[in-house]
Amino acid sequence: MSTEKFSIEEALGFGWRTMTGRFGTLMLYLFLPGAALFLVHIGLSAVAGGASEFGKMPLWYYLVQFILWIVQLYVILGMLRVAVRLVDGQEPAWSDFKSQPGTIFNYIGASILFGLAVGIGTVILIVPGIIVYIVFHFFNFLIADKNLGGITALGKSAEITRGARWKLFLFGLLATVINIAGVLCLLVGAIPAGLVTFVAVAHIYRQLMKSSEQAVAPPAEPPPAPAV
Repeated sequence: MSTEKFSIEEALGFGWRTMTGRFGTLMLYLFLPGAALFLVHIGLSAVAGGASEFGKMPLWYYLVQFILWIVQLYVILGMLRVAVRLVDGQEPAWSDFKSQPGTIFNYIGASILFGLAVGIGTVILIVPGIIVYIVFHFFNFLIADKNLGGITALGKSAEITRGARWKLFLFGLLATVINIAGVLCLLVGAIPAGLVTFVAVAHIYRQLMKSSEQAVAPPAEPPPAPAV
């Protein structure tokens, strides 16, 4: 049996086929929610007096920003679920953007721990920060897809990435090149490039999960010997 946990070619190929074949779906569920939030943030800053006056904004501005931040968390988790649904061959729906408050708190807690670990590792010597990122960065998919607690999701990410971290590093480099190339194409290619790599990451997550489940599955019992 092959020990390969995932294929970079398969992941990027799936991302490309999904982007070209389901572009409207990706724009509706992955691009537009994020773009709408970004535009609201820009409009809010303009109405409140501009980003240069940050720190002197009226109280209502910070209240609205806090609400938008909570909405953004729901959007992020929803986008992750949509990507996984597409990998599983299922139709996404707006109900994918619904999350229980406990899920949101789990995501916030795990994000803080993840950010601190990556930040400390980066300050120490950059390389440890990269390693920490590769080991734990699937926590977000695990919370969105499996509704795991924050600590449990971080631990599960470390488990499923074990034995595949060098390949994940290589994928990260390729994804970065793809996204930079998209930006250099007069910015027009940034959207499709981002969609391809985002879906590809979801594909890798699902393959790593399947590999982990197969590794812990008990061996099949041999069929009973025929009666003599």
